[in-house]
Amino acid sequence: EVMYQPDTLDAPIPFDQVNTQLQYRIALKIAAMGAGTLGLMVLDNTEAMDEKNWIDFKEAVVDSGFQIIAARVDNIDALDIEPVST
Repeated sequence: EVMYQPDTLDAPIPFDQVNTQLQYRIALKIAAMGAGTLGLMVLDNTEAMDEKNWIDFKEAVVDSGFQIIAARVDNIDALDIEPVST
């Protein structure tokens, strides 16, 4: 079982009990350590991020050096492709 030790708690908690937004942050850091030279990550279920975390995530993507394809369910009429930097 994978455990997560937050700074605010004395004891670790199971990773699957950590909220999805934090799971993404941790998983991206781990993936970045072993990403190799391709520089590409594909993510699903990113609608789990609230609007503030989604904005923060997009800003972090620009600074990460990775090209990230993030799938997210949203209330739109058609497929939306949103580049966050050029």
